[in-house]
Amino acid sequence: MSKNAGISLALGVLALALALPIGAQESEPHPFAEYREMMGADNPAELWEARGESLWNLPRGPKNV
Repeated sequence: MSKNAGISLALGVLALALALPIGAQESEPHPFAEYREMMGADNPAELWEARGESLWNLPRGPKNV
């Protein structure tokens, strides 16, 4: 990359960064925002899904299938 191309790229990135709104917030809070904040990245339903999967795959019935 030439020196002029690098400068042009840097100026373009700077102009884009300055054009973006800083700290823009929604006019109304999302209805699940508080719940998502409390739960973080974890989802307790995944534990029930794993248990259900093991029960689903368990052979049962008169033919043990």
